[in-house]
Amino acid sequence: MKDVNVELSVAVASGDAGQIMKVLSNLARDELGMTKLANATGLARGNLYRILREDGNPTLSTLLLILDALDLKLSITAKPTEEGACHSR
Repeated sequence: MKDVNVELSVAVASGDAGQIMKVLSNLARDELGMTKLANATGLARGNLYRILREDGNPTLSTLLLILDALDLKLSITAKPTEEGACHSR
C-alpha cells in the first residue's frame, strides 16, 4: 500500500471534500477493488461509484462503512488555537 496516510492527510488538510473523495476512490480501486468494497460494506457497486466521485456526499454512516472496509478510521481533533483561547462554547 502506498503511503496512504500522507495522501489522506494532505487531502484532509486541504479542506477540499472533492480531494478527499478522490483519494478514497483511488484507494478503494487500487487496494481493494469496487466489488470487494461492495461486498465488505453491503453497498451496491453502482452506489459506491456515485458516492466516491469527487462530488460525492456520503452520509457519515456510509463513510464509516467505507473507511472500515479500507482498514481506515476517522479521527477528529480540535483546531490549534491562539494561546489562551478556549474551545468550549
